[in-house]
Amino acid sequence: MKLMLSRGGLESRRGWVLAARAIAGMRDASAAAGARFLVLFLPSKSQISLPLLQESVPGPRSSASCGSTCLKGRSTSRHWPANRLAQNALLREFCGRSGIPFVDASEALDAAMRNGVNVYFPDDSHLNETGQAIVAKTIQTFLR
Repeated sequence: MKLMLSRGGLESRRGWVLAARAIAGMRDASAAAGARFLVLFLPSKSQISLPLLQESVPGPRSSASCGSTCLKGRSTSRHWPANRLAQNALLREFCGRSGIPFVDASEALDAAMRNGVNVYFPDDSHLNETGQAIVAKTIQTFLR
C-alpha cells in the first residue's frame, strides 16, 4: 500500500504526523539522557525487490492483466517506481531539518540483491542473516 503513496501523500497522513512527533521526542529524550540519537531506515522487501521484478517481467503492464495488483479497476503498479523511495526521502529530509543523523540501509541492501544475494527470507518480509549483516556493516560504516 505504501508504494502507492507519493511523498506528499505520505506526509499528509496522520500516521506520519504522529511518527514525526515521536521521533522528535526520542531525539529530545536521548539528548536529555546524554545519548546521541539516530534514525536507521530499513526498507521494505517490496522497495528492494521492485526494480528486480520490473526488470524480469517483459512487456507493458496493463490494468487488464494486473490480477491482484489492481485496486478499484486501475493498476497500482504504475505508481510504484515513482514512489519506491518516497518514505526514505521524507524521513531523510525530516531528520536533516531536525538535526538527527539518518542512516538508510536501502542502497546496501539493493546492491546485494542486484548481485544475486538474497537479503530477505523467501517466505516473509524480514531480513535474513545476510541482510542483517549488511545492515550491521552499514551502521558500522556510518559510525566510523
